[in-house]
Amino acid sequence: IFVSVVGMFSVSAQDSFETPLAIVHVTAVSEPGKAIEDATILIEDGRIVRVGTGIRIPDDARVFDATGLFAYAGFIDGATHIGTKDETPSDEILNRVKDDEYPVVEGPRTHMQQANRMGVWPHLGVDDLYIKEEKGMAPWRKAGFTAALVTPHPDVVSGSGDVLQLSDRALRSATIKRGVTQILGFGDLDDISYRDGREYPASPMGAVAMIRQLYMDAQWYRARHAQYEKHPTALERVAFDPALDAMGVLLDREQTWLFAVDTPNEIHHALDLSEELNQRLVILGGKEAWKVADRLAEKKIPVIVSMDFEEKPLLAPKAPEKETEYATATWTPAFEEAFFEPLAVRKDRVRKWEAEVNNLHALMAGGVPVGITTRDLEGPDKLGEMLKKALELELTAEELLEALTVSPAKILGLGAQLGTIESGKIANLTLLTAPLG
Repeated sequence: IFVSVVGMFSVSAQDSFETPLAIVHVTAVSEPGKAIEDATILIEDGRIVRVGTGIRIPDDARVFDATGLFAYAGFIDGATHIGTKDETPSDEILNRVKDDEYPVVEGPRTHMQQANRMGVWPHLGVDDLYIKEEKGMAPWRKAGFTAALVTPHPDVVSGSGDVLQLSDRALRSATIKRGVTQILGFGDLDDISYRDGREYPASPMGAVAMIRQLYMDAQWYRARHAQYEKHPTALERVAFDPALDAMGVLLDREQTWLFAVDTPNEIHHALDLSEELNQRLVILGGKEAWKVADRLAEKKIPVIVSMDFEEKPLLAPKAPEKETEYATATWTPAFEEAFFEPLAVRKDRVRKWEAEVNNLHALMAGGVPVGITTRDLEGPDKLGEMLKKALELELTAEELLEALTVSPAKILGLGAQLGTIESGKIANLTLLTAPLG
């Protein structure tokens, strides 16, 4: 389980020169399964210079004595909406994509009107939506996180995500990598739409149809622009469309789908659609992803796993804690209802709960790359409580560390910069007072 974070070093590669820092007498867990006792970690200019024993410390270095502490690579939140709490973009942003109704007299429309493209905002991103909060990063840092993928809230196609340092620096300095993912979804669309009362799409089928149409429009848009550039005096100018213009990175497979789905059917739909449109895919949430682990492993599809669980179901009805006005101290209407529920039903409910809690381990055991997201939790401080439940089942400390560090760094394309304590990597470190797990 998580323990007290006594020190955290989260230094951006864009930082100006700083005095070297030496963390000494620390147990450095450089990667899962590899610990160096009484180690020194030397940091300079925002990077790890060396890690190990017998390292010469520069005369001008600041020295931090970490005796009794354990150093890990800074934890990575695989997806969060920190700084983008408003699910609805501002009116100013929405007004940019409004369009006039297409005149019928001009003939059939060759692509979807912007005015009908509600819930489709691929051109939005962290730059448009992010609002820095003075105390916003503190809960994440307290939980051990030093970097996170920050994304808009999922609708159908609702914007790109950036990997940020969870520091107090301005967005420009805190950004490690821009436009890593494009977040999509097709569940409960009525509730999360950017427009109240939207009638379409309001189902997974409608969302899939809209995504297909969006890709056809983007291909048409690209082809028309290419033709116009070749023959600018012979063809009508193509109106600029910010959404279709932003789709270029997806057509070129330079951006990864981050698809917010939980159930097996939804995951299969996302997989099928990504294959149809030749897109790279990461599943976000995946609360029941263990049920389709074989296909995910075969296709090498990562899952950023939600750790949001309900309380463990009880095998026996819980008696009231104190006497009431009822005839006996152990009887209430709720007690009677639970008492007559078959034991097999209660056991099956516990089995399903354990399978969901064990999701992270089951996926890793099945060969699926995984990360962890805090986006479904009330806050990152709740993650330790949820992970404790998983560790009490089959999840191991090494698997947990991999899911917090090495694996999300690779999933986000940052394996060369984050995820382990190695020479040359960004100096994102988390110090704990006891081993993780």
